[in-house]
Amino acid sequence: MTISGNNIHLRKRATQLELYQLTVPLNVTAFTRGHINQTTFELKLKDTMSRSYARTFAVGGGDPQFVNGVNGLFYASDSYSYGGGTRQYIYGSALWGSGDGDLRRNATALPPVANGYGYAWVPSLALNMTERRYPFGFWPLYWGTKYRPTSRWQDDSARPGGPQRVALVRSNEKSPITWWMSGDEESLKAVMPVLALPTWKGGCGVYNDTTFYTFDLDRGDLLRILPSLDLVRTNITLAPTSALQYYRTSSFALGLLAHYNPWSEPNNTATAQYWQTTPVDYPAVLARMNQTTPALSNTAGSEYLRLVEEQNQLFTCLNVTIAGSLPIYDLPSNVTTTSNDPARPNIEPRLGLIVGLSSGGLLLLLAMYAFYDWWRKKKTIARPQRRVPLAQHTGGSRVVFTREEAAQMMRARSRDESLPVYTPLLTDTNPMGNPPAYTRHEQSANG
Repeated sequence: MTISGNNIHLRKRATQLELYQLTVPLNVTAFTRGHINQTTFELKLKDTMSRSYARTFAVGGGDPQFVNGVNGLFYASDSYSYGGGTRQYIYGSALWGSGDGDLRRNATALPPVANGYGYAWVPSLALNMTERRYPFGFWPLYWGTKYRPTSRWQDDSARPGGPQRVALVRSNEKSPITWWMSGDEESLKAVMPVLALPTWKGGCGVYNDTTFYTFDLDRGDLLRILPSLDLVRTNITLAPTSALQYYRTSSFALGLLAHYNPWSEPNNTATAQYWQTTPVDYPAVLARMNQTTPALSNTAGSEYLRLVEEQNQLFTCLNVTIAGSLPIYDLPSNVTTTSNDPARPNIEPRLGLIVGLSSGGLLLLLAMYAFYDWWRKKKTIARPQRRVPLAQHTGGSRVVFTREEAAQMMRARSRDESLPVYTPLLTDTNPMGNPPAYTRHEQSANG
């Protein structure tokens, strides 16, 4: 359930970690410039006593929460942890199972490795899907037992964020190239309005008919979900091998219909293959989609080159905007609600006590200040007063960043950073190589 902005109040977070400190490429302009509000919804995690929430554009962090697995998430003996991850580690690779890691106590770690609460993130390149943590609060996508022999995340009725869905987007209504996204329903509903914004407002200006689809695991095609919740079978085929980028510990994915990446075949799980990807072959994609025209068949022609440039720019925008806006688990202490929300705990019995204590404390402070002011005037010797500059009080002048300035700082740092996550290869003339497991800052922090 999405909680409207009128029923949410955000407390100041206790951590020092902020958006501008993150060094991976993120497009958060829509939020930092006030073109869109944060979306918050409740995560229904089994066997947890407290309410858990996910928010768009949140930094994340906090202490990981552990669940002992009694009447567990999947099996009676299953235990798991959730929370604590930050948006610094939102990216995976083009392989299912990527983006995992472990939070370990490290009081000396610095941002962006530190999560602001005494933990440091240690990435894992193992593609191990047998023992999973949920640092962002969401389950990995489920592609069926034909792709991997596990039914662990099959139960959509218990999936945090709602059932797994698919959305299709294009650069414009007539574009022959179609991109797909898959994730829980609430996350797709939260991300789509951001992507639909024009680029000058921090979006990507995508065309989407607001239709969601469900994936037929047996046949590999999509079923359109009608407003009546009836399903209509389409001739649109989707395969896990068309994924270009996973996010949020493989709980959300971006792909291109008719693209084929052999490295994402289910038998490729070796750590050495973690960063492997395949350039987008646009002529092959157009041929598989039956969208080839005489103009587009000429790979040296202006129409084809214009299409490739447009789609490459769209992919870059989709990639960094999804990474910047995708909902992630946020601290329960950062989200409180008003008493007029029937789905939230009733706080009215405590309201009178809180108001009474606040009023009494205010009167006491006023009395104390009046006494101090009287005493100071009585003891002060009349002489010329010299005002001490602010810098001599603090060691330097205070610097306050606006949201726009913070966003500009973040992007400037991202351009010069040796990133742990590289966007998938789009053309043969853009070699990716093997990305390192850590950034420069992370290497020094982790020793």
